[in-house]
Amino acid sequence: MEIAVLHGHEGDVNHCHWSPIGDDHLLISAGGDKTIKIWKTNTSNKKITPTSSLRGHTYYVNSCTFNASGDLIASCSSDGLVRLWSTATWKTVGVLSGHKGPVRMCCFSNDGVLIASASGDQSVCVWETSSLKCLSTFDKHDCSVICCSFASVGWLLASGGSSGELFLFDVFKNKQLKKVMAHDMGVNWLEFAVNSGSSDVFTLATVGQDSLVKLWKIYLGPPGQSLILKEETILRGHISAVYSCHFSPDMIHLATGSADKTVIIWNVNERKLVHKIDAHGRYVTYCCFSPDGKVIASASNDRTIKLWNIEGLIKEVHQKDTNSVSEDSKEIVSLSEVSKCDHPVIPEKSLDEVFLWLEYLKEMEDKKEELNEQEIDSVGRISGLINALQQVSTKNEILKCPITQEQFQDPVVAADGYTYERSAIMSWFMEGNRRSPTTNVTLPNTTLFPNYLLKSLVHK
Repeated sequence: MEIAVLHGHEGDVNHCHWSPIGDDHLLISAGGDKTIKIWKTNTSNKKITPTSSLRGHTYYVNSCTFNASGDLIASCSSDGLVRLWSTATWKTVGVLSGHKGPVRMCCFSNDGVLIASASGDQSVCVWETSSLKCLSTFDKHDCSVICCSFASVGWLLASGGSSGELFLFDVFKNKQLKKVMAHDMGVNWLEFAVNSGSSDVFTLATVGQDSLVKLWKIYLGPPGQSLILKEETILRGHISAVYSCHFSPDMIHLATGSADKTVIIWNVNERKLVHKIDAHGRYVTYCCFSPDGKVIASASNDRTIKLWNIEGLIKEVHQKDTNSVSEDSKEIVSLSEVSKCDHPVIPEKSLDEVFLWLEYLKEMEDKKEELNEQEIDSVGRISGLINALQQVSTKNEILKCPITQEQFQDPVVAADGYTYERSAIMSWFMEGNRRSPTTNVTLPNTTLFPNYLLKSLVHK
């Protein structure tokens, strides 16, 4: 099923996207090495190297995407910029500047007239492709905005952020339409299905830190009435944070990539898991279908992209008895089943159990050799939050960022376990610093998690 492995990035591969046109089966990828790689995948070689690299960003390239006609690429970076590239010359033809923080994602509207960009500065900007002008800015998020997506109507835009909230905006009226809590601990990605039927009903997929995949229906209703946003289905199968989702060209299937190193293919109509691919040795940062729907590309922070032939797989699954249920189709997967460790599962209701769970994880911090990689991630993250809680010995001091020495507005926990003001620590990273501002120890990553407890204390 694995067709090829693409080697060439010297850092994490954060995103990839297929060209919608041409016989070369062009694939582009965005990397932590500050480059966008171009790959020709119409080859029988098992190992593919990039044909060229696009350079211009000065920091991590977080995402890259073709427009519908395939003649333009948009890329965004932690340098705060969105760049436009011509596929005729592979040169920069425009730069969108205006964000005050890292740009996590950018996307074209279906007609290519507009570009939306989601940023760590808590805003979503909508740009006109031809003039490069910012037409509107949505700043309703109170957290880092991670993802955004246009519906096929063009004026409807969805965005999600690290707080877990999902927003819907009317970009033409510059108006917020809906706001709901979608995923605990953050929305990592979202995508509208291309609507070929009714122009009044849309399907939206979201994925998050809670390991869930959700499908939503949006009903526009008659003019003058507010739209209806309804959570329709929750798909369970991943056992860790889900980082991406992508609809197949026929909108029948959805592919999702996760920190559990797998890619899952779902049947959207039947709301069930079709197949799970053990894709990479590290996190799957993104996955997407090829334009013909026969291949999935998966990107990872193991610095590779892999191509998977799924045509035969999906046909084989459709031929199976629809009444049979495979082990992969189980709807609920618990942490205890996956790790096969004799410890309590994460509680949901009892506050006392929550503290017992935190206590257990704190004890396990000194026994990391007994844990698998997934549990180490959980222990590290919870340990960081516990460390932040232990700082609350002096309220006046804990409410101040150690970098700015000013009261927190948007506190986040870094990999060193200390809490910082989001804008301050992001500026620290953007300046090229990789050591903790507090301990001076090299940080294993630049991941930030909201400190909701501290934020609630600040705003009391």
